[in-house]
Amino acid sequence: MSVYAGLMSGTSCDGMDLAIVDFAEEHDRILNISNHNFLHPYFLHPQQHNKQQEKKIRPLYFRVLAADYLPYSPVFRRRLLDLYSVAYSPLSYDEAIDLVASCDHELARYAADLVNRSLVRINLHADKIKALGFHGHTLRHKPDATYSAKYGTIPAYTWQIGNPNLLAELTGITVVNDFRRRDVAAGGQGAPLVSGFHDACFHHIAPYVAIINIGGIANLTAMNALAQEEDASLAGFDIGPGNMLMDAWITYCQGKNFDQDGQWAASGTPIDALLQRLLQEPYLHTSPPKTTGRELFHLSWLQQHLAKIKFFRQEDVQATLLQYTVVTIKQAVMQIFHTWLGTKEGKEGEEGKKIAATARVVVCGGGALNKYLMRSLKASLAPIQVSTTMDYAIKPNHVEAVAFAWLARQTLSARPGNITQVTGARGARMLGGIYL
Repeated sequence: MSVYAGLMSGTSCDGMDLAIVDFAEEHDRILNISNHNFLHPYFLHPQQHNKQQEKKIRPLYFRVLAADYLPYSPVFRRRLLDLYSVAYSPLSYDEAIDLVASCDHELARYAADLVNRSLVRINLHADKIKALGFHGHTLRHKPDATYSAKYGTIPAYTWQIGNPNLLAELTGITVVNDFRRRDVAAGGQGAPLVSGFHDACFHHIAPYVAIINIGGIANLTAMNALAQEEDASLAGFDIGPGNMLMDAWITYCQGKNFDQDGQWAASGTPIDALLQRLLQEPYLHTSPPKTTGRELFHLSWLQQHLAKIKFFRQEDVQATLLQYTVVTIKQAVMQIFHTWLGTKEGKEGEEGKKIAATARVVVCGGGALNKYLMRSLKASLAPIQVSTTMDYAIKPNHVEAVAFAWLARQTLSARPGNITQVTGARGARMLGGIYL
């Protein structure tokens, strides 16, 4: 067995996901594939491919032994959200530092509880786990240098909290943590880091594939199996808000953490004037590599735009925010597909059929569980086939945790975890620190 675990706490701030994954090593593959213990999407859904494509196949075989989710308490979730706006809070400097330290420890305790209870459930001893890939929780992500009148130049940085020392102590398992900062140190954006895993899993399900991870932020990994050059075979970046603004608005209006199945959004009508204002956000028109987060897209940002709208119903705002996610995803996907296929934007008919015949869109993350969002996305991208990773043997809400198990495996194997054409780093780098 080659077992790793991945732990992910995303920008939605709702809880922590865990996946315990058994990766087949080289000498295991023939035996395990023959008895179907290990899965790989390419072999579940084989496509026609030529000899040149066959040489590019980098199959990854694995099985998810356990997957679990631990929601944060309302008090802890509120503390995490407060950390994003600590500059606007009444906390003193000492109180703010104490809050960071408290959340840093508490995240490790959540992670340890999640790991330990899952190991008991599947009757697996901790010493069978080679490492935990612990993302932690992003406190700030500013991968481009900025200037402050008070402090001068602020270098590019990304900061994830979650004490890996405490997690190693509480579980007795090696921890790999702090994945993003090495990429930023090498001039990269530090994200998306899941693109390498997406490539290993989904590269060959169709000639052109777009994996859309809809968490708080929506990000894209696009794969071109027909590319002659390696650098042209993969693209990825943060698109914009996924669930983040919808979650913020329903929390503000109704006190709920999220819009179940998009029911509230479905009850409203998108406000075109608001949608057009949101679509003018400069980030959307910036060329990759690029990443974003709560530093840009937050409730106050939305309220600034709402101040320009004379009259609105709350449910209509929610409908607009869902449509905003759909439209920005479509724009990102179609721009890449049009570039790769040589088709023209705005053209229907034969060119649309050409894309639909060769391209697939696959959705993962919490947004894949939002029924109204998925219906809207499928309608917007038709006739391109849109599905979730469930069709390829991975539950949508497990993908990121599995990806961080894979990243931990990359690190312990002394392999790079970043994709330079995605993050913009100067070169491939082994990511993360190892805590034994």
